[in-house]
Amino acid sequence: MEKFGSTKAADFTWCAAGWQDVFAQEFGQKEFRNCHYFNFEEDERISQIFEKDLKPQRIIDELRFYRNSNIDPGQDIVIFDEIQRCGRALTSLNIFTKKCPIVQCAPQGRFLG
Repeated sequence: MEKFGSTKAADFTWCAAGWQDVFAQEFGQKEFRNCHYFNFEEDERISQIFEKDLKPQRIIDELRFYRNSNIDPGQDIVIFDEIQRCGRALTSLNIFTKKCPIVQCAPQGRFLG
């Protein structure tokens, strides 16, 4: 798979609840240099990152700072688990796709189709 010509995250398929987060992290570790996993249900503070605005670069920068780790767009994947708990984070996915397609994001959650 190409890292820039197509999005690997788009190939990410749904699987049964309970295994979804395990599958996502294994997929991320296998297909990308680094896998950055954020769970909105386990850590509600993540939602605060999306409150100011929905600018992809600022969000990535704050996620880097929050986890004290480098997120390298184009090389890494960002997994947002239980993203349905934060409406603004869901909205940001559309903006990431349009304005920053090099960032690989994989949303997941029990209530996502």
